[in-house]
Order: sequence, then structure tokens, then C-alpha cells
Amino acid sequence: MNATSAELTEAMNWIANDEALISDGHHLPAGRVAALIDALEQADQALNPPDFE
Repeated sequence: MNATSAELTEAMNWIANDEALISDGHHLPAGRVAALIDALEQADQALNPPDFE
């Protein structure tokens, strides 16, 4: 992906605090940050599947 550490940090911040960032007026992520968010969320779902009990 050739993402920088700053882009990874931003993606992780969006995953952890998306409502706060939106409330603060930040634009929705795009480009590599958005791709990182998607990849991190997919990896999290693969490692932690939902519990359907």
C-alpha cells in the first residue's frame, strides 16, 4: 500500500474515534487512509468473527 506511518495513525484514529472526528469537522477519509481503514476492519473481522450465540 505504500502508506506512511502518519496515514496508518490517521486510519487507526478514524477506526477508534470516527464520531468524534466527524463532530470536529474532519472530512471523511479518502485514498490510502480509506484503504487502510477497510483493510484493518477486514482483518479485525477475520480475526474476531461475530458471536452468533
